Amino acid sequence: MRNLLLGFLSLVVALTVLVMAGELAVRGYLVAQAVLNDHTVLLFAPDEKLGWRAAPNYRFTGELHDAAGQPYPVRARTDARGFRAFGDPAVKDRAKLMFIGDSFTHARHVSDENAYFSVLGEKLSAEVFALGVGGYGTLQQYLMLDSYIDEIAPDAVIIQFCPNDFINNSFELEFNSARNNNHKRRPYFSNGRISYRLPKPSPALWHFANEHSRLLYFLLTRLDRLRPAPQPSSEDQINNRGRSFPAFAQAVEVTGLLLAKIRERVPAEVPVYAFVTSEADIFRELAEDNGIRFIPEVPRALSMARAQGAVLEAGDGAHWNNAGHRLVANALLLPLGAVAPGGVFEPVTISPAVRP
Repeated sequence: MRNLLLGFLSLVVALTVLVMAGELAVRGYLVAQAVLNDHTVLLFAPDEKLGWRAAPNYRFTGELHDAAGQPYPVRARTDARGFRAFGDPAVKDRAKLMFIGDSFTHARHVSDENAYFSVLGEKLSAEVFALGVGGYGTLQQYLMLDSYIDEIAPDAVIIQFCPNDFINNSFELEFNSARNNNHKRRPYFSNGRISYRLPKPSPALWHFANEHSRLLYFLLTRLDRLRPAPQPSSEDQINNRGRSFPAFAQAVEVTGLLLAKIRERVPAEVPVYAFVTSEADIFRELAEDNGIRFIPEVPRALSMARAQGAVLEAGDGAHWNNAGHRLVANALLLPLGAVAPGGVFEPVTISPAVRP
């Protein structure tokens, strides 16, 4: 009996040492990569209220490639609160523009000065405040806005949307998503209340990994890639059925309610603008129904430039490179010019030969 107990304890100790060694190895690898490549270890940080947030004082200095394989330098930073740009809230002689969004406003694929909001700020001679976080849905954007709008007191608020926001606004859609599940606990808005859930099987295990264990998170994400995608996925259902798919119809309704909350939170005299990263007529309908000024020029300009052969995406094939950000800034320039009169309005053109 004593030998059996000693054997069991030895096994427990051996497994504990193995797990600890694995955890140290993964963390050591991340730190080494960060030091060698001059960037911080993680892009996100856990947040009790938001689920996660942009890592404070994030930095990346290095070379990335666009979707055509062309290299370009990037020097990206966030401040102590995760903002990509935080102007001077005390200014009186320039317009203050507040941008809220997801990964397209997080803009980690371009240098600070090349992000669309920075280009706009320079051309409009405006103070810019930009906070975007990869994977965020509309509720998280509202919560960010609520936290900072009083301090900034902007002259205009610009919300950047992405079509996958509908999925990220719904626990059911995100749980059954093939491409837009962020593997993190997030707030959802339902029946007038906010609840926190993690849209994965074994959510407690995933949450523990997100919060405490790089090794466990590494293993779970690799195992998740082997798991067959939901059939049919949320994306398939939305594409095939549209609003006749009940979960999507509910997500559209929730998104409208959240847009109403955004409009109510911003002072009545301050305009709220919205644009979407690709064509999505439902966003225009929801924005206009809730007193938000929709800017349709962005997806149109992107589609036209792509049709002419322009390379607008970074190496991931989804997010904008320098040329994409400049084009988006140009598409927003005239609609936002009324907020910042006296800006510079020369056109920015994109040709097939342009590279970041």
